[in-house]
Amino acid sequence: MRGLRTLPLLLAVCLVAVACDQVTKFWAVEELTRAFELESAETLGEKLRAYRVMRHLGSVRQPAIVVVEGFWRFPYL
Repeated sequence: MRGLRTLPLLLAVCLVAVACDQVTKFWAVEELTRAFELESAETLGEKLRAYRVMRHLGSVRQPAIVVVEGFWRFPYL
């Protein structure tokens, strides 16, 4: 019986983890590529639609964002 009571909590934690994962991936595409620019997506709705159908992002990479020279940078891989 105890397992049945913790099931909703487990499901909620999993849903939050998946949502956070997708938000960070969306942020990476927006900040580290030119994909939305090439798709002419300007509003959030257009960007979400473009993000959902993106297949090949390798050709739209931008240079890495350098936070601390020689130590910390954000490349899109």
